[in-house]
Amino acid sequence: MSMTNSSVFEAAISSLTEEIGVFGPTSFKSYAKRHGFHTVNTAHSISIDFIEKLDPLLYSNDTMVFRLGVSEELRTTNFALVKCKGHLKDFFIFDSEIFDHVPIIEFDIPIGKKKYLPYIILPDLTEISFVHLGLFSGLFAEALNLDKKRDVIIPASTHSTFSFSFKPHSSLPDVFHHNKGQVEIDAVFLEKRRGVQTLFLIEAKNGFGNTSPKTLSKHKLLYPILSIADKVPAEISIVPIYVKVQKEKNGLLFNIAEMKCDDPRDGLISIDKLSTERVSRYFFPLSFSNCE
Repeated sequence: MSMTNSSVFEAAISSLTEEIGVFGPTSFKSYAKRHGFHTVNTAHSISIDFIEKLDPLLYSNDTMVFRLGVSEELRTTNFALVKCKGHLKDFFIFDSEIFDHVPIIEFDIPIGKKKYLPYIILPDLTEISFVHLGLFSGLFAEALNLDKKRDVIIPASTHSTFSFSFKPHSSLPDVFHHNKGQVEIDAVFLEKRRGVQTLFLIEAKNGFGNTSPKTLSKHKLLYPILSIADKVPAEISIVPIYVKVQKEKNGLLFNIAEMKCDDPRDGLISIDKLSTERVSRYFFPLSFSNCE
């Protein structure tokens, strides 16, 4: 029987006696029931988008949890733990480290500001609305240095199941297989940059309020890339983009980080190797006073 304040991961953590190691992959529901946790929420426990949401026991033991799709035998969700003593940060992007030192540029909104009225009158915008606004206005085209700055770009998005393999950490030999698991892709679009066709994949997050998370798990960018990479022609580069939007007085602050990683079409990639390539910050004024 589980205790009131105990962690579902206690048994798994106790088995990771070295400074670096892996537990699993195994069925999460079967594991939880075996250790007395019969009603634990799978998604809440193993779908971790931010370090702020990581189970305290995992956090204190420098251990990351990965959701790995469906167990073919049990038809339940697989998970695995990866312990890297002193390197928990390798699995996350920290907003303060990549955005805080970058100056803010006020975006020069194109003529026809009335077109932005829907973004002004709605009290709350979804993350896909941020993507549409950034693309529709040309803000992303400027931030990403696209060849055509004012073309209307319509992105594709999906929430579907995908299978792929990856290395959880470059210091480990282990390879994880994500089997027919759910992956959400906020936006993906194809445009030329410096004359080269490039596929941009955006993960957008709402940064409204002081209590909103200030991190992002790297798998939120790499799972979508791994999901589609084998379908993208070799001559087209794939570029992951992390966007965090904050609400400011009379406008929105777009924090845009262009990331880089090894090309999964050339071999297995490691989650920890995702890094920052280029960062920009744009203030987008949104008010009735500028809606002309």
